[in-house]
Amino acid sequence: MRYPKNNLVAASNSFHNSLKYFSGQNTSIGDNLLQEGVFPDDFLKLWEKFILKALDGQTFKTEIFTDSAIRGNEMWTETSFNPIWNDSKVVAIACYSRNITDRKKY
Repeated sequence: MRYPKNNLVAASNSFHNSLKYFSGQNTSIGDNLLQEGVFPDDFLKLWEKFILKALDGQTFKTEIFTDSAIRGNEMWTETSFNPIWNDSKVVAIACYSRNITDRKKY
C-alpha cells in the first residue's frame, strides 16, 4: 500500500456521513481510511498530505471541498486534525469534521 496505514479508531456521525456522502461507502471502526479503489487518487493524495502533517505533530483545521461522484453535487467540510501523543511520539490522529456547505453557499 502506498499510503500510511490509517485505521479508524473513533469518529463522529458527521465524519462517517461525510465519507459516505463522498464515496458511497459505509465506514466502521478499524477501517483503513486511505483505501485505494474506494476514493479517487486526488482525494487520497490530499488526505495523505493532511495525515503526514498531523503525524509530524501539527494540530490544524482546514476546509475541504469534495465533488461527490456518487451524488453528483458538492460538499464542504471543516476538518480538524489533532495528533495523539504517547510520550514524545504521535501514535494516532483525532479528526473531527462538520458539514459547512450551507455556510459556504452564502
